[in-house]
Amino acid sequence: MATGSGKTVVMAMLIAWHTLNKRANPQDARFSDTFLIVTPGITIRDRLRVLLPNDPESYYRQRDLVPARLQDQLGHAKIIITNYHAFQLREKVAAGKITKSILADGQPSPFTETHDQMVRRVCRELGAKKNIIVLNDEAHHCYRRKPDAEDEILTGDDRIEAKKREAQARGITPPVFIVVCNNNDVSRLVFEFIAGWEKQIGDQTIVQAGQLAIFRNDDGSGAWVHRPNAILVDSRQLESGEAMSDDFKKIAAREIDEFKTECRARFPGRDTQDLTDEDLLREVMNTVGKAGNLGEHVKCVVSVSMLTEGWDANTVTHVLGVRAFGTQLLCEPVVGRALRRMSYAANEKGHFNPEYAEAYGVPFSFIPCSGATTDPKPGPLPTRVRAMENRVACEITFPRLLGYR
Repeated sequence: MATGSGKTVVMAMLIAWHTLNKRANPQDARFSDTFLIVTPGITIRDRLRVLLPNDPESYYRQRDLVPARLQDQLGHAKIIITNYHAFQLREKVAAGKITKSILADGQPSPFTETHDQMVRRVCRELGAKKNIIVLNDEAHHCYRRKPDAEDEILTGDDRIEAKKREAQARGITPPVFIVVCNNNDVSRLVFEFIAGWEKQIGDQTIVQAGQLAIFRNDDGSGAWVHRPNAILVDSRQLESGEAMSDDFKKIAAREIDEFKTECRARFPGRDTQDLTDEDLLREVMNTVGKAGNLGEHVKCVVSVSMLTEGWDANTVTHVLGVRAFGTQLLCEPVVGRALRRMSYAANEKGHFNPEYAEAYGVPFSFIPCSGATTDPKPGPLPTRVRAMENRVACEITFPRLLGYR
């Protein structure tokens, strides 16, 4: 299912259907009340709390998926929501690399979890439950290797990115421009060009103006503004839940301090001392385009790596790729960040008004661009899937995408 088309609602419907059927038919193996939901990062993991029946913003109540008299029965479902990083085998005992290799002696490392131990750790809350239904959110971004004979030859960053992927608006906020770079060095140069940089003259530090007026973080008088228009993020580090590298923290130090100050002003009762730098930047990044939050005023995001599938700002209007794109695998998630609609209000014809996003430097050819050719050719005839005539009342209809520009 495409970005923004309601995957979470579908998962809620599946969970409700299975759970209620299992409660009514406990011995029927077709149904289950036990679910393991796997996400690509902690952003989506946290956002999918709406699938927990007891969550205050539960979709079952919010979207009226289940009659009120059946709501209590949903509470019997066992649901684990985790990010795929939890499935990576962890070290049980800290030891040096040489020590590990000597003691392992060519056998599986005694210092690392076995697959069974990993599964027990991740699924501990499920106890002895069987017949578990696994939902892989964003599964369309989990690629399997092609047979060796068909393998695409990738080099450099494309190869690294592909290798990693084998494992895994309200009208009051400004539109957002995102820039995707491939490493810290490039992203720092791009960020400083856009937002400004500091120059040391004797004992004095002078702020040099950014080159793009609408995104500048300087105030024009040699000082920084208090609410940055542009931010620098490393989405891969933030999504894994690991600590950010010292190099990145050095680059983003001023940005982090500014947001800590704003956080104290916005939320007086909140203890910012307990808020880690990673927590803070994650909150800013995940609230871009959302009114009343730390990221509401951000107009430009410079990303050290690919913006993750879970980043759901619907105010993105422009995307710039400052890196090599040797495969469509890398293009899809980048362009996908700009495909969420800002408005779902129907016009007088009952249709959504068209919304457009500009993509530069991303050779995306998943579907033809509107206006990309003066002589568009139709694709192969599709296989039509439709409701049987005697069950037409159960038909599900979907909006038809005419194209994108």
